[in-house]
Amino acid sequence: MLANVYLGIGINLMDQGLLKEAIDYFKQSKRIAREIGAKKELRNNYEQLIQAYAYLKDFEKSKAYIDAYEAIDNSMQLTIN
Repeated sequence: MLANVYLGIGINLMDQGLLKEAIDYFKQSKRIAREIGAKKELRNNYEQLIQAYAYLKDFEKSKAYIDAYEAIDNSMQLTIN
């Protein structure tokens, strides 16, 4: 799935300290995951965006993605139960 490819590239860039570039790939992956309704991939993107923005000390954006992560995680758990 293309969303996972972009996510992987973003993770590799983040590991190299290229946070802004990583964020671009996470956002591309997020867009694709949202378009196709891939909740697990969307949640994984939110998790990476939380970390990237926290490393950049942009805690407002990090918190926004925490909220989005929790919302999708809760919705996924509701569908499991």
